[in-house]
Amino acid sequence: MGLTRGFSSVFFLIFLFALATNAQEERRIKIFDVSKYGAVADGRTDNTKAFREAWDDACKWQEGKARVRVYVPIGTFYLKLSDIYWHVNRLVVTGGGILDGQGSSAWTRNSCREGSSNCGEFPVVNDITSLDSKTTHFLMFGCSNINISNVVISAPGDSPNTDGIKIGSSNRIKISRTQIDTGDDCVSILSGSSYIDIYDVFCGPGHGISVGSLGKYPNEENVYGLTVKNCTFSRTRNGVRIKTWGSSFASIAAGFTSENIFMNNVENPIIIDQQYCPEANCLQVPSHVQIKDITYKNIWGVSSTKVAVKFECSKSSPCKNVVLTDINLSYNGVDDVTISECSNVNGASYGRHSPPSCV
Repeated sequence: MGLTRGFSSVFFLIFLFALATNAQEERRIKIFDVSKYGAVADGRTDNTKAFREAWDDACKWQEGKARVRVYVPIGTFYLKLSDIYWHVNRLVVTGGGILDGQGSSAWTRNSCREGSSNCGEFPVVNDITSLDSKTTHFLMFGCSNINISNVVISAPGDSPNTDGIKIGSSNRIKISRTQIDTGDDCVSILSGSSYIDIYDVFCGPGHGISVGSLGKYPNEENVYGLTVKNCTFSRTRNGVRIKTWGSSFASIAAGFTSENIFMNNVENPIIIDQQYCPEANCLQVPSHVQIKDITYKNIWGVSSTKVAVKFECSKSSPCKNVVLTDINLSYNGVDDVTISECSNVNGASYGRHSPPSCV
């Protein structure tokens, strides 16, 4: 079933794209069938050119107000995805099937685990499975009004840099009823993103749901309007996390709510880290990212470390209006031995708290 070629191979099984100009305009559908462009479902032929041409023609279609669909028939399609771009609104991906990135051929050559700043980017690709991507499974940049639901994302916990869903400069993204097992962030929300709703998501293994890292580059756009609800984190490195670099570059991260969340043996269930530094020789300077208006409500379960709540905020830009309500996190199943650690944070606490709140 198709040998990998370099780091850019990918298998598509029963893959269906649908690009809609307006959800209410369903009278006409223009179909672009990749097989009509020469795509062959034999698991060996490189179909990159056929997929790219079908995608490009669909994006250029402007006749009337027809919905546009790029259709992939049943079969196993091999292609390199480096030249197919996703700068679209109102995208629907459905039809069942598996996107197999065959990432194990590349993971051993990825130096991200060693803290290298030269990790390299490997090409990657309603009811879709993304399996063993070489790096990020789903990357959304410059997107609006996208729903992701009933998706399975799977990679081993020790696979480097295999973020489940990475979102940057995008707005009004909804992720629901999705299972994410990966070696990096289950969901990563980067600069310029707003109105992101995540609910009914299972995360684990992985590094949790993270905002950031922010503040590494100048002129980063703000992040605001994130909701994480009714989610489960199991044996992850982090639960709900905000991370920023120590640097002089300023931006704002605000208006986040994490509610009704179960933690199962999570290392850092609730964490704000404004001295994030996965590399060697980071600058030890205060972060200038302003974090404010953050709410944590009804979060319970088991922490695999004693520090269940940690707010390490910036001395130059302290966290503002951090509110905790009804937090109940035990340490390895034993009550009342977890602790909270706080620095440079102000806010309020309500209801029951285990560990005792330091806000």
